[in-house]
Amino acid sequence: MKITSYIPPVLAAGLMVFGYQYAATQTKTTRMLVDARVGLGSEPSGMTLTNSELDSQAANVARKRAEAVKANEQALVLARKAQEDLDAAKYALDENKVKLEEIRNRVEEAKRRFKEQEEENDRIVAAIHSVPLLADTAPEDAASKLEEHVKDFNTQYDDTKTQLSAKENERVSLTSEVAGLEVDLTNKLEINERFMDAYRKNGEEFTVDAVDPQWHFVVFKAGENSGLYAGDPARLLVQRNGVAITTLRVVSVSGGQVVAEYDESTLPRGVRIQIGDRIFRQKPLGL
Repeated sequence: MKITSYIPPVLAAGLMVFGYQYAATQTKTTRMLVDARVGLGSEPSGMTLTNSELDSQAANVARKRAEAVKANEQALVLARKAQEDLDAAKYALDENKVKLEEIRNRVEEAKRRFKEQEEENDRIVAAIHSVPLLADTAPEDAASKLEEHVKDFNTQYDDTKTQLSAKENERVSLTSEVAGLEVDLTNKLEINERFMDAYRKNGEEFTVDAVDPQWHFVVFKAGENSGLYAGDPARLLVQRNGVAITTLRVVSVSGGQVVAEYDESTLPRGVRIQIGDRIFRQKPLGL
């Protein structure tokens, strides 16, 4: 039990003792005055008290009474002081109760947060163990193991980045090469398209009109829309009696008249190109 709980009963007991002593003193004083007035003395001889003795006793009574009054006033001061102390103690007790309640609330809040932290730690540990790399790793070792793994990953990443850069350079080179091939292919397709277009339009044969055996040239008429042109890669076949004897390469085309050259070494032995030999386009494979 706190000390403040003893103050009210102690104070009440003190006031009762003081009141009892004061009442006894007042009773004794009154009795002495009455005995003096009726001539009854306090001495064994039964002699009456003189006036001086009565005055002395009265003075003593007055002094004691004054002392009792003073003691009473002091007791009242002490009682007030005790009451003030009691009020202060009650106020302090109330404050302490409030503080104690606040402390209890903080303790409960701390317990709740501690529990939440434990649950969070459990979730973190479960998350760590859910990673295959860290399945058998203690939580305190997870960071260092991950750091090592990241270093290895960075090394692999740098190697991969170097390889990727080389592949990118190779891709750029191949892209450039493919672009050149595409241009070349486009040109060849255009040439082939022109050839095929001319081939489709020219379904007739030509006849040799003139031959220059010294310069290995022949001249023939092909018409304005023959599709033949100088440098045409398509070869022309010279036939005699249904047998091809050589090929021609177009040198010039002017006004429907075509000049073409031949390689004499390709002619069969003893055979020469003659006026009237038939000229056909050499069909591409598959046509």
